[in-house]
Amino acid sequence: MDKVMAVLAREYLERVKRKSFVIGLILVPVFMSAVIVLPIWLSSVEEESGSRGLILDASGLVKAPLEATLAADTLAGGEPRYRFLDAELGDAPFLTSAAPDSALNALLGAEVLDWVLRVPADVLEHGRCEYHGRIVSNFTQLEGIQSAVTEILRGGQDAVHEAGARIVGGHT
Repeated sequence: MDKVMAVLAREYLERVKRKSFVIGLILVPVFMSAVIVLPIWLSSVEEESGSRGLILDASGLVKAPLEATLAADTLAGGEPRYRFLDAELGDAPFLTSAAPDSALNALLGAEVLDWVLRVPADVLEHGRCEYHGRIVSNFTQLEGIQSAVTEILRGGQDAVHEAGARIVGGHT
């Protein structure tokens, strides 16, 4: 038994003396904590600013209540989190629900808009809307818009799908 313990001790010391063991001993915990802490820190440090959106509602059911719901959401400084640009853009042809994707993509690419929400005429039947945004990783914004649309549709008709509104799409 003493010989086995002597061999184990020698092997242990041999492994511990290597540079790779020391580097791994330090770097693995640092890497793991960075993977956990860095996203949390970045989300808290991210500068909050209002977003500019456009709602293209072919159903006529969602636009006004959604704008009212989202207008109540404010940033820490009291500024509105959402601005709707249809009033600022005037009577441009892309403000209709049949606006071509190329015109909307040009607005998103030129950073005139941050997001566009298309609500089809059959939204109550299918419960689907299309969201196109400049920044697709803004899950907080997407979830806020999706829950607001779901509540509006559930309030407007009791027979809406159990899942509510599903916003599909993403970056265009």
